[in-house]
Amino acid sequence: MELEPIDFAMVANACGAKGFTIDRPEEAEKVLREALAHNGPTVVQAVVDPNEPPMPGKITTEQALHFAKALARGQKDALKIVKTIGIDQFREVR
Repeated sequence: MELEPIDFAMVANACGAKGFTIDRPEEAEKVLREALAHNGPTVVQAVVDPNEPPMPGKITTEQALHFAKALARGQKDALKIVKTIGIDQFREVR
């Protein structure tokens, strides 16, 4: 079951806090500066690629093998996730 998208920044604003949204990576620094400068409660919502796996910056060989096994068991959008990982690795090498 998939949840409907929730605009957490809008919810924050409706509840009296200040809500911010980061739609693109190049906006992150500016939006975070604004959010941290706000005097009061804030919520920062970051829109991310749903196929970006939540992985640490460095992984061990054992962790990589477990990740590969999990994908092979039928992870939804496994090929898209592998493609995203490959693109990320290419960007890091450049």
